[in-house]
Amino acid sequence: HRFNDMSAFGGDQPTPRSTACVDLLSQMQFKLNRLSELLFSTVGELQLSAGHVPVNHEDLAAPSSTSYNAAERSKGFASEIMGVYKDLKTLISKLPDPPPGSEEEQVVLIAGLQQEHEKLQEELGYEHEQALKQLVNVQDLYALLADDELQRRQQASTGQLSKQDAKQDAFQSKP
Repeated sequence: HRFNDMSAFGGDQPTPRSTACVDLLSQMQFKLNRLSELLFSTVGELQLSAGHVPVNHEDLAAPSSTSYNAAERSKGFASEIMGVYKDLKTLISKLPDPPPGSEEEQVVLIAGLQQEHEKLQEELGYEHEQALKQLVNVQDLYALLADDELQRRQQASTGQLSKQDAKQDAFQSKP
C-alpha cells in the first residue's frame, strides 16, 4: 500500500468549503484507484490459485504446489475491498448537496455566470492592453536615458563634455 494515511491529502485538516470539495474529490479519486488496484489484484490472485482445466482433452501437467493459503488470501482481499468501499461510500456522503432550484434555474444561473465571466475577461483584456502600452512607454524612456548616458560617456572619454555637463555628471556620481 503506497498511501494508507489520507492526512497527507488534507483529509484530517479543516479547510474552507471550496478547497474541501477539491480535497474530497482527490481522496475519492485515490480510493477509486485503490479499489481498482485491489480488484485487479484479486482477479489475478484467483486466476493463479484456480485449478487447471484441460483444453481439447489434453493431459494436465502436475499442479504447482502453492505455499500460501488461497482461501485465506481471498478473504483478506475481500475485507480490504470492503474497507475501501466503505471509505469511498463515506466520502461520497460528504459531497455537498446540489444547489437548490430546478435544472432551468441552474441553467439560468450558469448563463449569468458565463456572461459575468466574459465581461470580466473583456475588462481584464483592456487593463492588460493599457499595462502593455505603459510598459512600452517605460521601455522607450529607458532606452532614451541609456542612449543619453552612453553618449555622455563617449563624450567624456573623448574630452568633448562641456563644463556644465561635467559638473552635472560630477554631481550625479556623488553618493
